[in-house]
Amino acid sequence: MSAADRSDRSPSPGPPRLKKVPGRSTLSEGAKKTRCHAERSEASAFVSLKTNNCRFLAPLGMTGLSGFLTPSHPRGRGYKSVMLRLATFRGCARAFVLVSLCCWLSGSSLPGNQAEKPANQALQFEDAGERALAEGNYPVAAEKFRSALKLNPGSVEAHAGLGLALRESGNLGEAIVELRKATELDPKGWKPRYLLAQTFILHQEFKNAIRELQQVLQVNPRYADAVYNLAMAEWHVGDRSSATRDFRKLVSLQPHDPGAHFQLGKLLREEGDGWGALSEFQTAWAGEPRNLEIRNELALTWVDLRHYDEALAEFQSTLRIDPNYMLAHYGMGLVRELTDEGDFGVSEFREAIRLKPDFADAHFHLAKALVEQRHFSEALVALEDGARLDPDGPALHYVRGFYFKDQGDPEKALAEFKRAVQLAPQLPDAHYETGLLLRQKGELQSDAGECELPERHLHSFLEL
Repeated sequence: MSAADRSDRSPSPGPPRLKKVPGRSTLSEGAKKTRCHAERSEASAFVSLKTNNCRFLAPLGMTGLSGFLTPSHPRGRGYKSVMLRLATFRGCARAFVLVSLCCWLSGSSLPGNQAEKPANQALQFEDAGERALAEGNYPVAAEKFRSALKLNPGSVEAHAGLGLALRESGNLGEAIVELRKATELDPKGWKPRYLLAQTFILHQEFKNAIRELQQVLQVNPRYADAVYNLAMAEWHVGDRSSATRDFRKLVSLQPHDPGAHFQLGKLLREEGDGWGALSEFQTAWAGEPRNLEIRNELALTWVDLRHYDEALAEFQSTLRIDPNYMLAHYGMGLVRELTDEGDFGVSEFREAIRLKPDFADAHFHLAKALVEQRHFSEALVALEDGARLDPDGPALHYVRGFYFKDQGDPEKALAEFKRAVQLAPQLPDAHYETGLLLRQKGELQSDAGECELPERHLHSFLEL
């Protein structure tokens, strides 16, 4: 192959708290939480890196992503691309930004005319591999790229294309091997390295993904998708400080992107910075005023800040847009429960359960509200329903503790509260109730180890 031909080519924290709701992420939820850049090409059907409420990657058919735009790329003589459409799904209803990722061909050309024929054959196999990727025929794509590599083992593009075909076929380990080869052949290229980082995320090798993404950003520091995925990977492994730093960098790169503000708000809310989270959610909501997920997080943050009137106003506004939005009914139930208003949230929790019968927390909160109203038989039914969905969750034991306490059985209540503390050490309510029963028994001092709280929760334990 001549130098002129080559120049034309470019080559998914502890246990959940009682009042946790879907969409409020916890670091212990593993690949479920981290939604990442959903990057998939219609042409090449690649799995993406951002999905909603799910850490990192899922098959596109599971994400409900739509609205892809098709970038126009001229194809001159010898121009090659393994195009990966970057569908930037930010947890909000928005158009997707599509970018092509092209792997550059590296390596030296074979001298003289003897190289022409195998070089042309290799190009033909690569073209056939790309067409197979576009059609979703990954076994054929892998076969074609392998044939290309027999003729041109130094093709970055063929290694990258084979890696992507293997990845889409579910062979993540083999895909990583091929993509590593592509990065070794083109060590200064950030695009094949980014594909490798994606695949590490799919393989749940988050620390390896972080390393590759950091190298990508050394070469292309303003690549927002890489910044986003780096922040999500750091969040997943528990490095909240770095994740916050990188989300702030993302916001500085994309100040008008609602999704960037939304994810930063979720992280700040988890860290207990309610006012900071509120600011980010309000900015995100201003960009997408009819996005119910943003509005729900905004309302829940008002709940965290004990501004219940504002929270109710947000939930009610949500229900005016969609009367069947389950999380708004659930959130209104939480506010009624926290403020001891009306029926303590019973009607709202029942409506949430009607809309989503398998939502265990709604059953548990319904049970607690019924205990408060001393409707014990109905509370027991709600507890049993919740237990079938989440048989050993901390919320189950916490509410059972209340049930037995109000039934006059402090021993069983204490056992349930202790189990809740064991499962959710950061749940102050369970510590409080455990300490209360131990104090009543005169055993608080001797059993204090069961009731220790982080310093920020001591006030709830001592105010007895």
